[in-house]
Amino acid sequence: MGVDFNKFAEMVRKTAGEQEPSNRRHIAIIGPSGSGKTTWASKAEDCLVILAEAQAYGRIQDSAPKARVVTVQNAEELRQCFDWLNTKVFPGKGWKPKTIVLDSTTEMCRMIADRVGPADEGDWTFKHWKRYDDACMAMVRKFRDLPCQLIATFLDETSGSDDGMTYRR
Repeated sequence: MGVDFNKFAEMVRKTAGEQEPSNRRHIAIIGPSGSGKTTWASKAEDCLVILAEAQAYGRIQDSAPKARVVTVQNAEELRQCFDWLNTKVFPGKGWKPKTIVLDSTTEMCRMIADRVGPADEGDWTFKHWKRYDDACMAMVRKFRDLPCQLIATFLDETSGSDDGMTYRR
């Protein structure tokens, strides 16, 4: 049994305009690179895509030319984007997104890791992992609590280990 993406897309379109917190829908799309997560998510009505993967910009413009796109290259730019939405866009007059797409949340968490982790990647301690986890959760919660719908894309990744196990990240 597969997912009927047309029905799912219609449900997203119908609920995107509902601004009451109890009626907002938040969606996570998880899939491998190239599976269409960005293309599908960027088609939401009155959509603002916060893009951490610059190579996807052209695909968004081709598949959803009405989508507005903001690119971020590091954790500080991501914070500035949230502050702009929280202090200028939603309290102000004019256009407001009905849906925000975080693309990809996986890459945004990598940006946060660059900010909170040690200078040498091999020196991660429990303290670093705790700071990283707290920062990633705080970022998702901040965007989740804006008065709109949220679609977050995640890259489905797996990795192997020396003990022969496969881990999903």
